[in-house]
Amino acid sequence: MIEAPAHQVGSVGPAIVRHRRWITLAWICLGLAIIPIGRHLDHRLVPAGRILDSESEQLVDLLQEHFNSRFARYGILAASGLNLRDSGTRAALAEIVASIDTLPMVTGVLSPLTSTDTMLVSGDSSGAIVVVGIAATEPDIDGEVAALRASTAPVARRLRQAHPSLVLRWTGEDPLNVDLKRASSADVHLAESRALPVVGVLLLLAFGGLVAAALPIGASMLAVSVTLGIGAILAALIPVSLLFPTIASLLGLALGIDYALLIVSRLREARRDGMDSEPAAALSVSTAGRTVALSGATVAIGFAALLVIPVDELQSVGAAGLLVAAMSVLVATTLLPAVLTWLDRWVGPMGAKAASRLAKANRRWERWAAFVTVRPWTVLIVASIPLLLLTWQVRRIHIGLPSGDWLPPEAEAAQGFSDMGRFGRSGVLQMVRVVMILPDTTTALSKAGWAATMRLSTYLETDPRVGRVRSLPTSVDNTSRAAVRAFTPDTVLAEFISADSTMVLAEAIPREGLLPTDAMALVRTIRLADAADITGMPGARLVVGGFPAFNVDYEDVLEGYFWPIVALVLLFTFVALFLSFRSVLVPLKAIAMNLLTVAAACGAVVVVFQHGVGASLVGLTHPLDAVFPTLPILVFCAVFGIGMDYEVFLIARVAEARASGLDERAAIARGLVTTGSVITSAAAIMIVVFGAFAMGSFLPTKMLGFALAAAVLFDATLVRLAIGPALLQLAGRWNWWPGKGAS
Repeated sequence: MIEAPAHQVGSVGPAIVRHRRWITLAWICLGLAIIPIGRHLDHRLVPAGRILDSESEQLVDLLQEHFNSRFARYGILAASGLNLRDSGTRAALAEIVASIDTLPMVTGVLSPLTSTDTMLVSGDSSGAIVVVGIAATEPDIDGEVAALRASTAPVARRLRQAHPSLVLRWTGEDPLNVDLKRASSADVHLAESRALPVVGVLLLLAFGGLVAAALPIGASMLAVSVTLGIGAILAALIPVSLLFPTIASLLGLALGIDYALLIVSRLREARRDGMDSEPAAALSVSTAGRTVALSGATVAIGFAALLVIPVDELQSVGAAGLLVAAMSVLVATTLLPAVLTWLDRWVGPMGAKAASRLAKANRRWERWAAFVTVRPWTVLIVASIPLLLLTWQVRRIHIGLPSGDWLPPEAEAAQGFSDMGRFGRSGVLQMVRVVMILPDTTTALSKAGWAATMRLSTYLETDPRVGRVRSLPTSVDNTSRAAVRAFTPDTVLAEFISADSTMVLAEAIPREGLLPTDAMALVRTIRLADAADITGMPGARLVVGGFPAFNVDYEDVLEGYFWPIVALVLLFTFVALFLSFRSVLVPLKAIAMNLLTVAAACGAVVVVFQHGVGASLVGLTHPLDAVFPTLPILVFCAVFGIGMDYEVFLIARVAEARASGLDERAAIARGLVTTGSVITSAAAIMIVVFGAFAMGSFLPTKMLGFALAAAVLFDATLVRLAIGPALLQLAGRWNWWPGKGAS
């Protein structure tokens, strides 16, 4: 016979209930100390991701440490509604440039007024591009972008009296990252406002009482709030990505409500069996609390694995998931039981109508349990077919940046990006930057160094994916080395030659309309080419960066870490489940079913987002040609932990039933009856929460929310209530080998 879980942790529940006043006081103190700090999180987030020790990151360091260029960091002002052939319009542009040039962090301004570069003027001369250099010190990106926008806003209002069509929009890497952070934050708040009322109704239907329904929502909000406060403390010490609050809210609402729902349901079950409030609360901790702790551990394993990836964005996701899972478990297993003992008269008893509904539901689950245990092969085959069909779609997944205009349409930087496209100058935002590091004893303006620079420029210019090249040879009228040395201004030399003359910068601007994937292919071509062949100089080395190079490094890091992360999560999940259930087959079966759920969820993303089937239901106007590189690994780590919840819920109750002396078939039926309604309610709530995020405007969050909602739907219906019990029935006593239940 299997040892009952309550026997393993029987002393924990009574201890928590006995010390509930001190536990509650500790939570109050923690909340008062931590939650107010969370208000500062948005201002401390780092919008852009960094890939530690990557080539794109190395290029940024080279430009900041070795070049005196005014444009190592820069923003772009897209000015539309101007006729640059008109002298009066040029005067207006001069006024705009003057308002920018006075800002202390501005290191230089490049505009059609000071440069003959045709890239700074739209094809029909109705728009201008102003490139603004920004000091390369540790940036306050939010403050800098706000200052840039504040400098031009009053000028634009004044100039519209004479130029009514004038529109000024800031874009580029920093403005875009700031606007994406705001869009992500707005999506979180909108998703919460959409989800919580629906969740409240579902909980009210599940419990039949207002207080019992409110407790899981309160528990989840507390777990999220404390996590955001801890995140704000972390953000003051290390870089924390804008994805931190998104993941904390998305996951915390789902897990917090899920775990609290299980605790409250178990307490009410004990009260129905005649137990008093304090023993019932203690039992809920000793049984359901153990299940919650194990579920939280499996979630934490998945997100902890992300901490080993050298991308600060994904490390922030891992930290958010790990922290909010831990907080959700702690709230559900310590504070919630204490509160339940004080609110017993409103939570414990069940009204006649609710009791009648529960009895009817249990009879339905009993009939379903009888069907599954009598016809396990039929259930297994029928339930597996849709999951296998969706899994088959994964072979058609295309990983990469989606092409087209998928940025949040209300974001100024996204609108500026569109303006650049109308100008025929969007390639400026996809610029590939190449630094040539010369061998020892060679300088940039030596005969050999100049020849190598000329060859590098020519190599880039001849690539059909390149629209034009910005380098020292292309920026001066005379390509004679002597003329360049004698007549080129120091400010121009500093843009392209390092302070010690051992490095040279060249910038390849992709041709207009080039897809992001093709710009990334250009980066790979340059990196794979032999630097000596390109430059004609043995010992020369090329470092390739820029936004397309960052995307290449991101994809490569994720690809390199994906399978090790999968193996790590599978190993630790197996160990956690083995130690909990003393079984080999139970964790193997759980892992296999979770892998099937992850694959089916990714297949659903392919069907909806790439093939466009039902795309309008999630707010897409057209299919996408790619899925974000982060999606597979995030879905795996999140779903593997979240999906394990229902497996643990079911197996724990089956194990309890076996420990009480029931045979395998009766134990499986008992497990299905006692968890069927809880799993259904919990899954419905999770689907609502994740679905609310899927309806946002920020495409990465939309994709992730949809994938998680689909995974929970598959997991809570086809897997946990059909495939899982069928496999348990087919395995029989071997489910518990080598534990006592196998005897």
